[in-house]
Amino acid sequence: MSSALNHLTHALTCRAMAPANDGEGYHTITTSGPNLTQYLTTNDGESGLEESVAYDVRANTPAVYLVLNDVRMVFYLDAGNQLAFSSYEDDEWEEGEWHGLSQPVVVHPETQLSGLINEDQIWVLYQTPAGQLAAVVKHTGQWSLAGTIAADMAPRAPHMAMADGADPNHLHVFFFTNRHEICHTQGSLTTGDWRGSIVHGAHFDGPISRFLVIPTEDQRRFTVYAATVASKLMMISHEGPLTELGVIKGGRFVPPTRAESTFIINISFLSSGKWLFFGRETDERGGEKTMGDDLAAWMLPPELYHDDYIEGPRVNMDLGSKKVDPTRWYRFLVYLKMHKNDKSGNPGEYHGTGFFLSLPGARHEDKDVKVVLTAGHNLVGANGTMATAIQVASPDLGRSWLVGQEMAMVCPEYNTTIDKEGSPNDWGIVFISEFDTRDTKFKQLGFAFNLSLAVQPPFKVSSSVPGPELGGFRSSINGTPERVYSTLTGFHQFPQKISYKKGGTEPGMSGSPVWISCNNLLTVVGIHTTGSSMSKSRCQGVRLNLDILERIFAWTHTSQRGRLRAHEAPQFDREGLYLSFSRPGGIARVRLGSVGLETTFKVLPAGDIQVNLGPRGHKNPRGFLVATLPTDLEEKQRYLKMGSTYICEDDACYGPVESSEVSLVLHTTKNGNRFRLEPVEDDEKQT
Repeated sequence: MSSALNHLTHALTCRAMAPANDGEGYHTITTSGPNLTQYLTTNDGESGLEESVAYDVRANTPAVYLVLNDVRMVFYLDAGNQLAFSSYEDDEWEEGEWHGLSQPVVVHPETQLSGLINEDQIWVLYQTPAGQLAAVVKHTGQWSLAGTIAADMAPRAPHMAMADGADPNHLHVFFFTNRHEICHTQGSLTTGDWRGSIVHGAHFDGPISRFLVIPTEDQRRFTVYAATVASKLMMISHEGPLTELGVIKGGRFVPPTRAESTFIINISFLSSGKWLFFGRETDERGGEKTMGDDLAAWMLPPELYHDDYIEGPRVNMDLGSKKVDPTRWYRFLVYLKMHKNDKSGNPGEYHGTGFFLSLPGARHEDKDVKVVLTAGHNLVGANGTMATAIQVASPDLGRSWLVGQEMAMVCPEYNTTIDKEGSPNDWGIVFISEFDTRDTKFKQLGFAFNLSLAVQPPFKVSSSVPGPELGGFRSSINGTPERVYSTLTGFHQFPQKISYKKGGTEPGMSGSPVWISCNNLLTVVGIHTTGSSMSKSRCQGVRLNLDILERIFAWTHTSQRGRLRAHEAPQFDREGLYLSFSRPGGIARVRLGSVGLETTFKVLPAGDIQVNLGPRGHKNPRGFLVATLPTDLEEKQRYLKMGSTYICEDDACYGPVESSEVSLVLHTTKNGNRFRLEPVEDDEKQT
């Protein structure tokens, strides 16, 4: 199956799309609750970084993604049905301001968006509340309303703007008319002169949802690809009639036959100033770049798709709804005292904060241990040497421990960023081994963690959500620990950092937990590392993301590692079936693979509950099943429906795996076929 048509289908069905800066993939804009999220997909089909682009957007907002060199902008509608945009600056997405406009840009509630960007101007097209096609333009740093374009089109009708290489003020606008045709009009918003004509052959039997106009290689003609409301993929070439290429199911292209041939489509992301070819990429000078293997080679055959599966497992998280007795978290904090060197190597006594993490079964140096998390700079001197004489004290438990260097670990990458304020590597662990291992309450003492929060795309908890909190110990003159506490006015969670405002921080609070009540558990989401004594200043810490948690699990031997085998499945001849997670916590997809391929997966702890993706390794394992379901009575057991019904929602974990593939085993039961994960019975299992 042609990867070109699958890319094209993705571009027609996603909210917005643009190439990555390095040319190694593309970004897709989707909605995640009330927020817009950007996902990176590499050229080999793997999913990369997820980033929050905008918060509190309008439900089902349209979007347009404009890119030129280092400029990245996403336009959308906010909750008030007004045009808004976010810009990517300093490695973060920030909401932009309409400098030059005296009032918000109010749009029709069913408008679509299109736009383009060049070295001089940025254009964004939308429909006004009266249904007119209008534009807003940015020139010399100021936005202005550019007027309207005569267009016989209904609300919700798709449109597309293209630049004219000979005249930056001249635009080509394509739109879907009330007569179910695509009209091409060209002119200038400066002069108001427009002339249009119907695209030859572009008459449809009904409405269309999206279309793309793609110039041919000589850039004098174009081809139109359209997705109809009836889920058909249509093409109008400059030298032929309207042609049906196939259908769109579940966001994927399904050809009329499996013998559909591979071909290259010349796609122009005109806003970026680059021509992106599906199959090759060229820059403005005509140089060619290979994009790699056919991305469609791994996809499940279309006859195995099941239309019912459109979303991932449901995980309910109740954030900040429960007020917690402060004496409960008092016991989770510890006061740290240690000797460290300054940059010149001179030793001195320092103080800091740490906190217990609830991680039953943790071991270090062949001993049962209690885990204390803290800031990395509490355990490493300014000259990069480890602290000595580390004392961990719990005033509320009335206990203290003297810890040697062998019972402390710091993120290995911290020394390379030791001079960087706000380093995402500024975290470490202290292991407490001197306690009664029969003391179950002490072993379970500590803040909970949540894998779903760890793998979520970056998000914001607004000030209206009660409960984000920060607590620690400040340094005192007489050496007596003094507990300090602050309720935060919300926080921003980025891929590696967490940012929040509070009424100033004090020396000694580095290493304090940032937590929130989640499903009635005190759940830590970050480690405080950088603050200010100024009131209402912005502080930041290290986000407790999946990368950090996995390293903690490895250091404490609380994660498990196993292997899976692909078994012969007669229904699929010599082909095995594989379950692929596009990203931690992402939707599972089935792919083809060779029998005998064994891949590695991980079983991660989820707080006090172990989540197991196989039938072994826990006293009450949960399986991840893929059932064959018929689409009608005459086509039995041919379609796959994927989901995680058999993973308990309380586990709050669905699918973090080390590798991208997990093999499936076919079983026949009285209730029909089931595909189940099974471990390999050999000596290669690792811990």
